[in-house]
Order: sequence, then structure tokens, then C-alpha cells
Amino acid sequence: MTALLQAIGHGDDVDAASRQPPPPLGTSRRRLYFRSVGFLDDPSLRHAGGADAADAAAGGSSAANAVGSSALPSPAQYVDGGLLIPLNHLVLAEVAATGTFYAYACGTAAVVLRMFGDRIIAADQKATTLSDHHGDGDDSTVIVDVYKVDLPMKKGLSSSAAVCVLTARAFNELFQLGLSTEDLMELAFQGELLTPSRCGRMDQCCAYGPRCVVMHFDGSSMRAQPAPLGGTFHFVVADLCAGKDTKRILADLNAAYPVASTEPHRGVHAFLGDISAIQIDKALDALARGDAPSLGRILDETQIAFRQHMVPQCPTELTSPRLYAILEHPDVRRRCLGGKGVGSQGDGSVQFVCTNAAQQEDLAQALRELGCVPFCFTLQGGATSAAADR
Repeated sequence: MTALLQAIGHGDDVDAASRQPPPPLGTSRRRLYFRSVGFLDDPSLRHAGGADAADAAAGGSSAANAVGSSALPSPAQYVDGGLLIPLNHLVLAEVAATGTFYAYACGTAAVVLRMFGDRIIAADQKATTLSDHHGDGDDSTVIVDVYKVDLPMKKGLSSSAAVCVLTARAFNELFQLGLSTEDLMELAFQGELLTPSRCGRMDQCCAYGPRCVVMHFDGSSMRAQPAPLGGTFHFVVADLCAGKDTKRILADLNAAYPVASTEPHRGVHAFLGDISAIQIDKALDALARGDAPSLGRILDETQIAFRQHMVPQCPTELTSPRLYAILEHPDVRRRCLGGKGVGSQGDGSVQFVCTNAAQQEDLAQALRELGCVPFCFTLQGGATSAAADR
């Protein structure tokens, strides 16, 4: 079975017609082949296999099989810019734990197989179990080929969650599992927990696509619903073209829980508790009223509170000199209604709301001149338009 899908990820914008077909994978075992543009941009690949091996992989030579082999369990291998791996949840989980480029896809596939292995076997009409990957098997290979992407990696824009959601959705569609959007989000969340990133539960809202969604959390349960929009909102999100360590940020912030034993811990609890709840309610009200100026002020207020309460717990990453240089730059301030960092923050990405389309484009140009890569999108009563500016 084959899934040829378009996903949000990272890399070059490659036309599907010009994309090379997946390599012949043989017929000896039931496997997953996952390939994505952006693979050769990943530092972990070059660290594991070396630049020469990465270049060999790009050229499709036999040396590609050795790329990154030191970071992978022996049944898994890199082939022509993709990962070929047995459909075995234990092997997939082992790759997920490496934190390499395909860890997120493998973690999600491992969770899907663990939870729905019997149904997948039935759908594929197989006589052997998925864990019997050393048997004779047949030519059943799940192929997920991500050929077009427009979301930067490691910039706080949930690129890892997007890959996890894509993987869950591919299995859902291939094997007709009948899963809801919320089910896919849960699989993606559980899959990413098998990787070193230890993500939160919000990023998987990308499963809803280009719409505004509000998510409610109560302990381990989550529900999501569309956020009503009373007007048009013009946003600019920009890659700061700097760097951030999301794993370090999340580790430091998680260290403040469950008990706030220090003043920085208490600051994290305050911001992620009552302060955020109040700001979110205010933002939802501004969205419902179509009040972009108020939303801009709320973004500014939230960023001030974040700086006060969150930075002390992770000063190495959240001091964010590049982020604040852009947020406070006069050429930026006069072209927006307000702005703040994205996600866990750090010097990854920044977001702004503008008055209209003309100011939106004007801000995008100013950000380009400041060395950022902007992405413009507009929300209007349930309809979304977006234009990436690379």
C-alpha cells in the first residue's frame, strides 16, 4: 500500500511531478518507508553519518544505506533520502528514541501499530503478525512521501506535531481505521512522547487544518472547538533565522512541576495558570468581535507577562535577544498592532497582527530587510488564506 501525501514540514518546495519515485523496496518483510524533503538539512543526519555519507544519500548511491547507521537499530536503514524500517512497534519506538529526523514519524507509527495492529492486519488481509518482521512476509510496504512542505523546523511552529499528525492520518486512510480528528491528535501526541522532545498537547491542533481553534484542557482530557471570528485578521509569522533549543526549554519548564519550590517555579505556574487563562479569554473576545487592535494589545501584554514570569526559569533560551530586538524594532512597531513570540518562545519565530493587507505586506518586507523569513496569513470568519514568503 502506498500513501503519497502533501504535508506541512520543512524543506524545499518540490513539485510532485518532478519528485523521484520511491526506490524498489523488495518483498522480504512488511515495512514502512518514510521520505521527506528536508532530510538532508537535518544536523543529526550529518552528525551520525557525516557530510560525505549525506551527499551520497542525496545522490542515491549504495552508500546511502549507511547514512546515520550508528544512530539506528540494525533493521532500519536510510535509502535514497528516506527511512526504511520494519513495521514493528518495538523497532519503531527504538528509532523514535534516537531523536533523529524520522523519530517523530516512527514514534507515531509505533503507537498506531500497538493500538490498532490487529485491525491493520485484518485490513491488509495478512496471515502473520506485524511483530513477526523476520518472517518471509510479502510485498506490503507503507510508503509516506512528503514532497511539498512550507513550515520551518525547530522554530516553535509545531513542525514535529505536523509530521506526527501526517503519519497517523496516513495509517488511518490506508487501513480505513475510521479515526476522528481528536483520535489522530491523541495518536500524534502519544507518538511524540516516544521521542526526546516530550511535547505538550497543543501542537497537534494542526490536525484541524487552516482554521482558528480553541483547546480546553482538564487534567489529561482535551476538547477542541472552532473559535468564532467576527472580522478579518491579518497576521505575519516570521522565522527569526536564529536558533532555539526547544528540548531545553521544555525540560526547564517541566522542572517547575508538579510542586513550585522556587520563585522561578512560581512564576511559571502563575503564567501558565491564571495569567494565560485571562489573556486567552480576552483574545477570544477580541476575535469574536473582530477587534484586531485589541488583539494586538493582548499579544503585547502577554509577551510582557511571559518575559517577567517565564524567563527566570530558562534564561539561557528565553532571554531571546533576537526575538526582543525584532519585537521592539521601530520599523516593526509602526507596522503592526502588536506581537509576541511563538509557542515555547526562544529565538525561533515571532507573530504579529496587522491592521490590513497593505500593512501586513509592509511588515513582511520590513522583516525581510531585518533578516527574517515572513509568512503572511489572513483569518476571516472560518476562511483562511496564506502566502508563504521564502
